[in-house]
Amino acid sequence: MLYLEIKSAVLRGNKVYAMYPDCPSVRGRRHIREIIDYVKRGGLGGLLFIVALPYATAFRSHSEGDPEISKLLKEAYQIRVLIFDKSN
Repeated sequence: MLYLEIKSAVLRGNKVYAMYPDCPSVRGRRHIREIIDYVKRGGLGGLLFIVALPYATAFRSHSEGDPEISKLLKEAYQIRVLIFDKSN
């Protein structure tokens, strides 16, 4: 079973990037930590970032919006949480 968290990347950066988060998000941190903990316990976890901005073709973390989320996303990647971005 895949434990999947879906987030909206709604902040535009450098014309081609959709970024998450746009502001500090205690709730977003909690959701990412839950996925990390699940994967550390042996589960399969993923994060899906929906990119719904015209002309955005890639996703990136917005560390200025919430530096802790950027750190959590790096940790998630390192422990093999599946990270997807889906544009339009």
